[in-house]
Amino acid sequence: MRRFIAFLLIVPLFISSCSKAETPESLYSNGMYREAIALSDSILRKDLDYEALYYKAASYFSLNVRGEAEEAATLYLLLDEDGEFRNEALYIIFLTGSDDKSIKAGEELRETSGLSHRSLVRLCFLYAYNDMDIEFSRLYREIRGELTDEENAFLLIAEGKDLSMIFMALDSLLEDGIEPSAELLEAAEKRFIEQGSLDLFQSYVSSRRL
Repeated sequence: MRRFIAFLLIVPLFISSCSKAETPESLYSNGMYREAIALSDSILRKDLDYEALYYKAASYFSLNVRGEAEEAATLYLLLDEDGEFRNEALYIIFLTGSDDKSIKAGEELRETSGLSHRSLVRLCFLYAYNDMDIEFSRLYREIRGELTDEENAFLLIAEGKDLSMIFMALDSLLEDGIEPSAELLEAAEKRFIEQGSLDLFQSYVSSRRL
């Protein structure tokens, strides 16, 4: 009889602990991103829960589903302007949004909470690629001393309206024994395509055996 009573006391505690564990936050923290999304959607169908909305965005971001992550993060910021997860939602948009949205999010993060070196390089690249010359120059001067050779080349290529500067940036890497990454070469190629000089770039790549 005492065992039966003990069982009756334990079962509600077990059920309670299980139900407490099933939150979007706990599922996300345990890497159960799809389950976190499903639970968030279930919650959001019944009520406008800002936390569930944020963890939906974060889970999609962790799954590299960029469009859904940006959509959920944007909605979170619209509905909960000063919410607990504002900076985290801004960071998701900074990494997944269109260039204009990414720049706006990056600038707010830089002003309010600061950006890592890698994020500053991304923001500088966005400035360069969107012909925001003044913003690019200011930020480039600020971070120039901390850039790796490849990061510097990447930014010069993004900014490179003068195609000869792109060749100089790539040659500088090669002289230092650094082979340009596929991402770097792709960025350079886009600049040459934009100026109708793809053949020139292809000749360069062939001559350097890249």
